[in-house]
Amino acid sequence: MELRQLIQEEFKSSIKLSSFAFQYEVEEQRLKELEKRFKPEQTWGFFEENSLIAKMSIIPFDTYIGGKVFAMGGIAGVATWPEYRRQGLVAKLLEHGLRLMKTNGQSISFLYPFAFNFYRKYGWETYTDYKKYTIETSHFPERKSYSGTILRIGNEWGILDELYQAYASNYNGTLVRNQDWWNYNVLQKKESQVVVYYDETKQAQGYLIYNVKDQEMTVHEMVYVNELASDALWTFIANHDSMILRAVLKAPSNDQLPFKLSNPRIKQEVIPYFMARIVDVEAFLKEYPIHDTGEKDTFLLEVVDTFAPWNQGKYEWTMGADGQTQISRSTSDVVDITMDVQTLTTLMLGYQSAAFLQQIGRLKCSESLANRLNQRLAIRQTYNMDFF
Repeated sequence: MELRQLIQEEFKSSIKLSSFAFQYEVEEQRLKELEKRFKPEQTWGFFEENSLIAKMSIIPFDTYIGGKVFAMGGIAGVATWPEYRRQGLVAKLLEHGLRLMKTNGQSISFLYPFAFNFYRKYGWETYTDYKKYTIETSHFPERKSYSGTILRIGNEWGILDELYQAYASNYNGTLVRNQDWWNYNVLQKKESQVVVYYDETKQAQGYLIYNVKDQEMTVHEMVYVNELASDALWTFIANHDSMILRAVLKAPSNDQLPFKLSNPRIKQEVIPYFMARIVDVEAFLKEYPIHDTGEKDTFLLEVVDTFAPWNQGKYEWTMGADGQTQISRSTSDVVDITMDVQTLTTLMLGYQSAAFLQQIGRLKCSESLANRLNQRLAIRQTYNMDFF
């Protein structure tokens, strides 16, 4: 059995395994497009007698955390033929992937899990949910008059990206998008209508990517930088009331739309979405932005990570009064805080608070120390608008 990167000629073997494992079919035209865009250097597989039996891709991304950009490895396409399952191949692929990401400076990794408990065994943890609204037209926000205009545009990704960056950088765990991602994973894939709201000074302030089918509007993305843009886009949505019965859309899990409705009794679902894992604790903590409180804090931190042993151990974590961070290995017998890498990940991304994690026993420290730690972290709402 051999573990290696795939080569271009093995695209069909890769897509055959994926389509079987994830139970989908690819049309011939789409297949040709995927083959052109196939990057074999991003996919690693186990082979037996030159036959692909298990595989995993690592897609290089950047992500926003605390307003900073972090290099992130996106795990995708993890699949094994049934006759080779439960032989530890996925565990070996994930271990290999973690070492590669560490070498490549990707201090954090995201993935979409088929089962959350499966990936928790290897150090990943839930980092974001989203709200899914289903709103009947009778419950739409009230139409409001607004200055400016809404214009329908083509695949002008640059206009959208400027708005997206302003919006996405306020969250933890959103992707930094490039032109390729916009064209092939946001715009072309969804085959949707795209409109942009411009204010009275002709500045773009928000956009909507949506489609209408069977009297239902599906809003793939609604992005706005102020409430005026939100009102304008909702008024635009409401102007479809002669052709739709309802709208379905996603929003961050802390979204407060129902409060703004005259009748807030709409269908709301909270969907657990992606998982994250810190790949390199020392590198991640060095990069991580902390709040300047005017005081210096030093924590003796112990991290438990048996699957990525380079993370296992004790650290002296100093947060300066000026917001600068220092992290180094420690040999001290004294430990202030102990947690596993899953807990550290969900804490640092802001998905769960230090107080809550301490309360349920995932964060082992005093209550006062948990509160001190929470004050220094870049706590922001987590969100991910993409899929891979």
